[in-house]
Amino acid sequence: MKNTCKKGIALLLASVLSAALLTGCGTNVDNDIKSSPSTSEASTAGDDGTPTEIPSFLLKDMQGSTVTEAVFADKELTLVNVWATFCSPCINEMPDLESLSQEYKDKNVGFLGIVADGADAAPQAKELLSQLGISYTNLLPNDAFTQQFLSKQDAVPYTMVVDRTGKVLEYVLGAQSPKTFRQLIDKHLGQ
Repeated sequence: MKNTCKKGIALLLASVLSAALLTGCGTNVDNDIKSSPSTSEASTAGDDGTPTEIPSFLLKDMQGSTVTEAVFADKELTLVNVWATFCSPCINEMPDLESLSQEYKDKNVGFLGIVADGADAAPQAKELLSQLGISYTNLLPNDAFTQQFLSKQDAVPYTMVVDRTGKVLEYVLGAQSPKTFRQLIDKHLGQ
């Protein structure tokens, strides 16, 4: 009886911990990096649920300017970070992303944020970005982009390395250290 209870409690705790890590707003720093499988079908997720391509979009940035997927064409790589105003791990990694955006700006690497909680969160997002001194572009998704792309993942933050065509080269879930972001960028820069 004692062994059965201990096994049951251990299984229950493992289940709760797994669920918390998978559905929480963020996960531990330096999670394993997931490579996105290649596919010829645009806007579909890989077998493991990771995005393989960013769909065409027409979105507004924080200043109300229109931004399209053409934003990727000007840079060799773009680090795309999906975050939310209610997510502490998201907010905590943003100053590191800002520093890295300055570090890599002369290396033809772009940085782009997407506010996962959408246009309704624009006032909070603007305030956070201002308080944190974030200068890289952040976009407000519309319903179509949310349904077509953002709804494929149920946790934030997540970050993707995207090439000139919008193809996702690498994908990582959870808040990351500057070291991990550098590794992601350097791995694909110049390929």
